[in-house]
Formats: sequence, C-alpha cells, structure tokens
Amino acid sequence: MKDYILKQCDYHAWANTRLFNRLKELPNYETIFNEQ
Repeated sequence: MKDYILKQCDYHAWANTRLFNRLKELPNYETIFNEQ
C-alpha cells in the first residue's frame, strides 16, 4: 500500500511539472500566476 501511495505522489509531481512547463510556454504565464 505504501508503495502505491508513493507511486501516486511521484505521478502527481511529474504531472504538475509537465503542467507548469506547458504554462511557461504561454506568453502570459507570469500574469496568470500573479493574478491568483
């Protein structure tokens, strides 16, 4: 069970990194983060 949770955490960290990299490709990604 613990291994499963660790795999889930690794996946979410990987997905968040990919999402952040996609956002950085947008021209106004800094504006998006500053508005939140």
